[in-house]
Amino acid sequence: MRTFPVGNASFSDDGFVLVQEENGLGIIDLQEKYVIPPTIEGILLDGYVVDVYY
Repeated sequence: MRTFPVGNASFSDDGFVLVQEENGLGIIDLQEKYVIPPTIEGILLDGYVVDVYY
């Protein structure tokens, strides 16, 4: 699985996003995966717009 950065997240070529979010309480490392349909070029992820290109 290859991953590459997209905004505040890492996008992998198998259709998942790994999010690393930072807030006032410290750094939150969310290891949850969000499935992205391959036809969508941008999604709203935890309040951030993440551009995804295939």
